[in-house]
Amino acid sequence: MFGSLAFAIIWMTPLAIGHDVALHWVQHDGAATCIGDHELAAAVTARLGNAPARGQTRLVIDGEIAPSGSGWTAAIHTADEHGVVLGQRDLHEPAADCRALDDKLVLVIALIIDPELLDEAPAPPAIERVVVAAPWHVGASVAALASRGMLPGFGFGTAIAARIEPPWGWPIEISTTLWPYDRANAAPGGATLLQLTGGLAICPRLAGPLAVCAGVQAGEVRARGFGFDRNELEHEVVLDGTLELRFDRRFGTSAGVRIGAGAWVPAARPQYVVHEASSDVVVYQPAVVAFVSEIALWVRFGS
Repeated sequence: MFGSLAFAIIWMTPLAIGHDVALHWVQHDGAATCIGDHELAAAVTARLGNAPARGQTRLVIDGEIAPSGSGWTAAIHTADEHGVVLGQRDLHEPAADCRALDDKLVLVIALIIDPELLDEAPAPPAIERVVVAAPWHVGASVAALASRGMLPGFGFGTAIAARIEPPWGWPIEISTTLWPYDRANAAPGGATLLQLTGGLAICPRLAGPLAVCAGVQAGEVRARGFGFDRNELEHEVVLDGTLELRFDRRFGTSAGVRIGAGAWVPAARPQYVVHEASSDVVVYQPAVVAFVSEIALWVRFGS
């Protein structure tokens, strides 16, 4: 194929690649800067790695490279040890630098020696598992409360709460609740009552903006009589179980408004009694279940 070119062929001792392959490589006139035989043999050996010999048939690979027009042409002939031609491959490179053919030559010769290289997938890149810790969130809220059954008649109160949202488990809410003075009448006087409690609740989310909170409230009720000959201040310890359904309306991701409704169930129902000369007058006794509603503003912070 290089009949039109002036040959300057230098025959060298064949280079061995593995145990069953011999390589002859010729650089024609004008190709002195192209890859040489020793470099080519070393690159093919490196590409093959530890590839085993493919049977007992000895391969003889004859290759040559020469200028061709404005580029380069390389021819690779393969035969067995008896001279039977097994194949030929021509490579053309239009680039001015013949070293642009190096990688192609190495790949073609390596595949001639070990065709199974085509089936070898490159090793996947090492993947480092990075575990990103989920953030904690905290929040606070202030609420206006209304109740029926907590204190005499309709009661109104307020609550301040802190909220902790761990990356695992359910949100936890710590609160303090104040039900200010409410009046219970019992002729000729009555009593005023105030309830102050602290609470702990867990608040799992049900779906979307809906959540439920279950917890306890513990504290005391202060009752002071009025309108009698002797008015005393009494203290009663209270413990209530609480259950509330909530709906949140968010303003962005860090603030919102909440409405809720639920029930407070007292562990005990003490009677508030005024002692008269002839009889005891029951001023007030908590209901079996107190119904509570709220409207709250909340903010939320995250790390």
